[in-house]
Amino acid sequence: MGDYPPETFTGWEHYPANLDVSSIYTDVKRYNTRLSQDAERLLASNKESRVEVAIYDPGARKAWRKMSVTHEQFEDAEKFATCMTRINSLAANRVIYIVSDFSWSQLLISEEILRKLFTYMCVHPHFLDIIHLFGEKLGPVEESLSIYFDNMISPKPSTSLGPTVQEFGYELGYNMKYVEQHGRPFPKDPWSIRETGVCQKFNPSSMQSDWIFIQLSEKLKERLATIYPHLSGAAAGSQFQIHVAILSTVSENWRFYINYLEEYFLNLVREDKPLGGGRNFPIIPYGSNHYTETSQIAEHWILQ
Repeated sequence: MGDYPPETFTGWEHYPANLDVSSIYTDVKRYNTRLSQDAERLLASNKESRVEVAIYDPGARKAWRKMSVTHEQFEDAEKFATCMTRINSLAANRVIYIVSDFSWSQLLISEEILRKLFTYMCVHPHFLDIIHLFGEKLGPVEESLSIYFDNMISPKPSTSLGPTVQEFGYELGYNMKYVEQHGRPFPKDPWSIRETGVCQKFNPSSMQSDWIFIQLSEKLKERLATIYPHLSGAAAGSQFQIHVAILSTVSENWRFYINYLEEYFLNLVREDKPLGGGRNFPIIPYGSNHYTETSQIAEHWILQ
């Protein structure tokens, strides 16, 4: 992809076919069709949509400015641009949080708003592969699936007569599994495996980054809010360092979770207790909508 196009909603109904992407590497028609087919499982209605926008200028060393963007503010691109400008017209970073009520429910953004937002921010279609990992789980899920993409963005041609150093931009996205304590009495296993999605696009012309986070944990939100005031400017290198903080934060509980599993299975061996306590599990047809409930019952039996 080349330089950024004007920020507009033009052609949003056909996103991502309305973007300037290489047809050699990206089948935009397939992405468009899949998003339409998966929207009911994946996305909420316009009325239920709740998108949080946070904008921050690292050089200003000010607190984040946040606001929730409603469906009405997505009616046209000019109204949405006014909304963004009202937060901070000189922002170096625009951060979008897409959330859900719980980890296996629809994302609280409608198909219309997602297509408009991703058109406005020119989000690469490959990020949709990560989006599709979320939403309601109505069938078997490949929990180990990991996705990563990256793309270089060329700077504008220089009009200067003298020698210049041009900095390329980039965009990248990935999903990550992380572990948190759920704080519920059931199941007995105190840990839950959750997932988040990340997309960053650094524009070399404006030195601005756009970030999109899917189901970001509150702990990571707080961490990021403390990082931005200490960045040394908005250069690509400084922006890229944020990924180090993201990866270190989401990975820190895996050690404790693995220790928990080691201790649990060690106790099973010591007690010579058969897995599941010798009980027979109920047979549920493959792909049944009750598979989630069944897996919870099985987990409950195993951990007793």
